[in-house]
Amino acid sequence: MEELLAKIREAEALALRLKESELKKKIKKPPPPTTKEKEEFPEHGDWLDAFRRNLGALDRRLVVLSLFDGIGGTWAALDRLEVRYKGYSSEINPYAARVLKAKFPNVTHLGDVKDIRRGDIEEEIDLVVGGFPCQDLTSMGKRDGLHGFRSRLFFDMLRILHLFRPRWFLVENVASMTWIDREEISKYLNCLPIEIDSQDLTASKRKRLYWTNIPHPEKLPDVRNHASNLLQHALDDATALEEKIGCVMTCNYYVGGFGQLQRVFDRKDKVLRYVTVTELEKVMGFPAGHTDIDFGNLDDFVPFAPEQTPKRKCKLDDKAKTIRWNLIGNSFSVTVISYMLSPLMLPSTWEAHVIYNFSPKFRESECAVLETGELWALYNTRSQPSWYAVILSRSGDRFDTLQSKKKKKGLQIHVCFLELDTGFLAANDDQWSPLRGTGQYNRIDKADLQTSWVTFSHRMTTFKKLGDSYFIYPGENEVWAVFDRDSSRPTLYYVLVLTTEIDWNLVTRTPSGVEGFASRCRLLQQTSASDIFRLTDTEVAFKDLAQFCFKVPYYFKGEGSVFKLELSKTGKYLNHKVGRKRRRKKGGSDGEEEDESESDEMEEQEQGS
Repeated sequence: MEELLAKIREAEALALRLKESELKKKIKKPPPPTTKEKEEFPEHGDWLDAFRRNLGALDRRLVVLSLFDGIGGTWAALDRLEVRYKGYSSEINPYAARVLKAKFPNVTHLGDVKDIRRGDIEEEIDLVVGGFPCQDLTSMGKRDGLHGFRSRLFFDMLRILHLFRPRWFLVENVASMTWIDREEISKYLNCLPIEIDSQDLTASKRKRLYWTNIPHPEKLPDVRNHASNLLQHALDDATALEEKIGCVMTCNYYVGGFGQLQRVFDRKDKVLRYVTVTELEKVMGFPAGHTDIDFGNLDDFVPFAPEQTPKRKCKLDDKAKTIRWNLIGNSFSVTVISYMLSPLMLPSTWEAHVIYNFSPKFRESECAVLETGELWALYNTRSQPSWYAVILSRSGDRFDTLQSKKKKKGLQIHVCFLELDTGFLAANDDQWSPLRGTGQYNRIDKADLQTSWVTFSHRMTTFKKLGDSYFIYPGENEVWAVFDRDSSRPTLYYVLVLTTEIDWNLVTRTPSGVEGFASRCRLLQQTSASDIFRLTDTEVAFKDLAQFCFKVPYYFKGEGSVFKLELSKTGKYLNHKVGRKRRRKKGGSDGEEEDESESDEMEEQEQGS
């Protein structure tokens, strides 16, 4: 019997050695750091520490208001930058509030964001930071949009920005929201977002949009494969099988949710396991044990809202651990927030600051992305945004925020199309030609009905109204498609408009081509991805207004010099369908965070079908 047991133990040991050997083959080793990386950031230690030292110190104390504060990602980020601050916090989650009071005792708590008034903070605010609820925006939610039950708290944030008029602001939310929600947020914050995938700066994959009037970073630091940005750096006595961890959500498989994290190999017990809560804290940029506090009596603790209850049962033996996981899943990525706030360390940022102008509207009942009287570009039959229409009225589901959900009706947007004035038709195939998107346009008397917001591309803001006509021209900081008719092979390319000059006296008195038009632009160069372009140093001058074909909506992809252009309605249509398909498949929302890679997968499936 003893011999038999010895052979069994020997076989088990051999199987374990073989298993470890196979695991080692699967471990992805990052490429060695380049000479440039070694010069900028030492191989050992945290890259953010070296980054902060290069910036220098901020010689002033900031007055900061953090909305939807969670477990204090804003304060952790400011601490990482070694910035002195006087803090005010708004948070209603009782467990998050306990973490805040335990870890940041000097921060003043204001309670519910809905109840904040100007008298609550007597001094001037330097910075407002907030990531408002994403449940109605995320691809894993119900897609009720910005005016949904929870995400409409954006308008309370907007009210506070109007109320306090801070010097700087930083607003964060999911990148998987529909373009129409992104367009509305950009409209009322009066700026374009930057999309950053946190795996470029941390050990976690997570795509987020950031709206801010802090100067855009021109270039991301080349630290994606830095040792401190790899999952291995955050593990305790375990081996990472992947370089990065998946998107951290409030509920992963670890506690019965829908998003699965990669497993790691525990060196002590010789088994595969998920990351621990303490390791997760380090992945998200918090100190180990940040949420390890006394939460009080947990007898009445309910881990999920009814619509978030996962289909598979989760073990709740350790309620405090579940609470900690949920709080971390709802939190900022501290390292990314530190990076976004880092330009405030530079004197040049403060010297160049100008008073920021928000949209004059902030009450939700007055706000909608498509408003009466606005001029919008729509896609033509060639999927190019060169048709123009004035919004006459809108009603129905998705934009009518006052209607009862029990009485939903289809979206109805009445528009009046514009056509190019006969004086500007020279060298064009027809009145809807995609080769001409500027000049004088006249309203067509007949109204038209649109029943889908997917057909709309973007709101036009650079035009001059001349009676019932609209003179449309390329404006500063806009991206336009330009048609080169003079080359041997006519081509379409894209430019960022730097300056535009027009003599408006000539516009009203002379025919096409004599407007005194002059424009300076910088060329955009396409990368390996079809919709990603990089801003080049090549400058181009234009005297012919007719060369500009159509304005292209864009946002910053990772940094100020890389743009993502939305060249057709195809991606928007697929984006709209993702949420519905996922709801049928998954059955509900999974809290604040979502697995972005799953969203990408679904878009590929849609394209394949």
